[in-house]
Amino acid sequence: MAKNNTSATWSKRLSKAVRRPIGGVHPDDQKAAQAVATETLPVPPLVKLAVTSVTPAGCQLLVKPGDQVAVGQPVASPVDRMSVPLHASVSGQVLSADEAVNINGQSCPVVVIASDGRQTPWEQLAPPQVTDFDSFRQAVRASGVLGLGGAGFPAFFKLGSAPDQRIDLLVANGSECEPYSASDAREMLENGAELLAGIRAVLDYGQIDRAIIGIEGNKPEAIRHLSELIGDDERICVRVLPRRYPQGGEKQLVYAVSGRKIAGGALPSAVGALVMNVSSLAAIAVYLKTGQPLTQRRITVTGPAFDRPRNLMVPVGTPVSQILTYAGGLNGAGSCLIQGGPMMGRLIEDYEAGIMKTTNLLLGLTAAQTKKPAEQACIRCGLCAEVCPMRLQPSEMNQLVLLGRYQEAAERYYMKDCIECGCCSFVCPAYRLLTQSFVYGKQQLRSAQQQTQGGQTK
Repeated sequence: MAKNNTSATWSKRLSKAVRRPIGGVHPDDQKAAQAVATETLPVPPLVKLAVTSVTPAGCQLLVKPGDQVAVGQPVASPVDRMSVPLHASVSGQVLSADEAVNINGQSCPVVVIASDGRQTPWEQLAPPQVTDFDSFRQAVRASGVLGLGGAGFPAFFKLGSAPDQRIDLLVANGSECEPYSASDAREMLENGAELLAGIRAVLDYGQIDRAIIGIEGNKPEAIRHLSELIGDDERICVRVLPRRYPQGGEKQLVYAVSGRKIAGGALPSAVGALVMNVSSLAAIAVYLKTGQPLTQRRITVTGPAFDRPRNLMVPVGTPVSQILTYAGGLNGAGSCLIQGGPMMGRLIEDYEAGIMKTTNLLLGLTAAQTKKPAEQACIRCGLCAEVCPMRLQPSEMNQLVLLGRYQEAAERYYMKDCIECGCCSFVCPAYRLLTQSFVYGKQQLRSAQQQTQGGQTK
């Protein structure tokens, strides 16, 4: 009888998405890793912590070579208004803190720590004192939590990005639409209680009315598990999303679960919504309960170049080579490793670089899978515009970028609204590097803007 009552309860808390996604594609999910329980990677001999930040002001280092550090001890502190602290993920001795190239190919300070193997926690770790929204937001910042779905936007800044706008809806992003990725699915299955605790904390301190957990229908176990955990909590429900990429984009997700349309260039707060990744919410709950900041993360290690899929709990900063060794290495000559999925991922060139907080998937591809026919002339078929979730004109933007007319591409065709999902490149019969051109075009616009600002301050 109890089982039947439970089933009836969770089914009432379940509903389908209210809107069909705009555009998008449906690549093969390749979600075998969803069924694989998380293993804990042995403590690596050393970690390489990349000190990245949102703004050029960034963070300042708190340690120097020779210092002894403990797990959870801050090694870098933010000096701007948007960045978050970085914490030691192993206990041991700081070897260096020099400029180096991180896993994303960017130059930044990297703190290298030799592990002593003991994982001694920092003696000052303690649950934060949270009494109101301001102290809650400060605690979230101190936790070091970022958007763990891959975007990496600081969680605390999202909480206070629109102080003059009323937020009545929290959308917990559990869609995980990128092929192969399974870290969020395992988070929902293995840490569902922490996820709900994080959701309730945001609702309570943010005075938000309700929360919707958006999950694609290819995660039935996570859907059932969370729905049962929610029970009779009327503020929270699970909404089943159609299997469609890029379902996890903020604009796409908010529209799917609520029907609210976010204008180009606007944030979810413009329609009264706040979007946070499910793993980020669970990490916030852990910090509120224990005082343990974000020092490790779950990574899916999978793909045709590996012998089997894995989910690993890994200290932040662990060199990619250590993970590869544990997973048995890549199979086949010419295989490569992608950080992120096949749609939005980035090739990893240095296997000695350390994984970052935003690393959620290491995808091993064979040489045959990475071969692509030569780029051909656009045949004006319109498929790219048809699948664009932002309703842009990729072919027109591409032509302008190739001509170096970046500002025109932004002003006439709204290139800055491109979310770089890769749908246009995925369907292009001429194999045009559309998404790559938009990434480049936006980089050129940012560089020009920085140069202009720099000239004005001289």
